[in-house]
Amino acid sequence: MTHTPGPWAIAGEEHANVILSEDFVIADVYAFKKGEAGPRTDEEGEANARLIAAAPDLLEVAKAAYVYITGNPGLENALKQAIAKAEGKAQP
Repeated sequence: MTHTPGPWAIAGEEHANVILSEDFVIADVYAFKKGEAGPRTDEEGEANARLIAAAPDLLEVAKAAYVYITGNPGLENALKQAIAKAEGKAQP
């Protein structure tokens, strides 16, 4: 399994933040507040969109950091599991 290559960027829309690659819409990020009738863009929704847009960069940095962390078994295992989760290869 592979993901759409980065970089990903955010484009604000009326009720959502849209995550875009060069060629594709990756996601529409909506923020729903309990008790409200519909979606709205707010600080939390924007923060979620920034985190999603950073995902390809974070994955690459995590893979590079893994090389330097392999001497510490606890950190090595945690990072390996995070990378596997991001790539859809979660380990039990």
